[in-house]
Amino acid sequence: SAALLEKLLPAAPESFELHELLGLAYSGQSQDAKASVHLEKAVRINPKSAEAQTNLAANLSRLGKAAEAEQHFRKAVELEPGNFDANHNLGEAYIRQGKIADAAPYLEKAQHIDASNYDNGYDLALAYISVGRTKDARSLIQALLRQKSTAELHNLLAEVEEKDGNFVVAANEYETAAHMDPSESNLFDWASELLVHRTLEPSITIFRDAMERYPKSP
Repeated sequence: SAALLEKLLPAAPESFELHELLGLAYSGQSQDAKASVHLEKAVRINPKSAEAQTNLAANLSRLGKAAEAEQHFRKAVELEPGNFDANHNLGEAYIRQGKIADAAPYLEKAQHIDASNYDNGYDLALAYISVGRTKDARSLIQALLRQKSTAELHNLLAEVEEKDGNFVVAANEYETAAHMDPSESNLFDWASELLVHRTLEPSITIFRDAMERYPKSP
């Protein structure tokens, strides 16, 4: 498809659709440098297309140009402030740059638009924890658990309870996560929680069982 579009381009060098499709075609082939040329051209031709702004931003992000990507993700939100993807993408762009406080409002907006989106909710909960909003994180995680009970959500809730000093609740949540998914990290978190609060014998038992499962674990 890229070869065909390249043949068509000389006849319509200012075609928004051709440049956008050609950019997406190269992106689909992981040729992001080539894609960038056409996606940038498409945005110059039609700067009011939120989709074009988003496609360019995603391309720039893959090329490691985080600051430029952020600008275009922000432009997409300005063009379509009620769009879930636009808000979610900008929030994620801020997270990748370590700007957690800046990410939260956009992830919140995306959550209001689509409260059923698991990934956005999980990332928003992480953002809340990072900025110390444990009450908001707890409420959100509990709402997500009612939609979909997963080990990672129980583990995340345990982290919230630990931060708030609710050690028994935290241990129970770590235990639930470890039973649902006995991964190395979940078992370690559960045993470590018990160890920190000097529940030694159960902690030793869990560590011993975990070592049998993961004998190469440092």
